[in-house]
Amino acid sequence: MNSPTLQSYVRTEILIGAVIIALFSVLFVFLIFSGESQIGMTGDGGLLIDSIPQGLAIGLMGAFFPSFLTRKRIKGGQVSVEASEHAASK
Repeated sequence: MNSPTLQSYVRTEILIGAVIIALFSVLFVFLIFSGESQIGMTGDGGLLIDSIPQGLAIGLMGAFFPSFLTRKRIKGGQVSVEASEHAASK
C-alpha cells in the first residue's frame, strides 16, 4: 500500500477535522438552542456563556479524532513517521 505524501495527508486531516468541528458545532447549537425564538448575547442562556463549553468540546473533538486516526494509521503502516519528521524539519 502506498503511503500518502505529507502534504496530501495533512490536507486530508484538515478536511476531516473541519467536518468534525462543523458537525459538533451544529449538534451543540441544536441541543442548546432548539425551540428558542430569540437568543440573547449575555445572561444564563446567552450565546457568550454557552459558547465557552461548546468551544472547549469542539476543540477537544476536533483534535482527538484526527490524532486518533493518525496514530491508527502509523501503527498500521499507512503513514511513515520518518517521512513526516524529515519533511517537517525542512
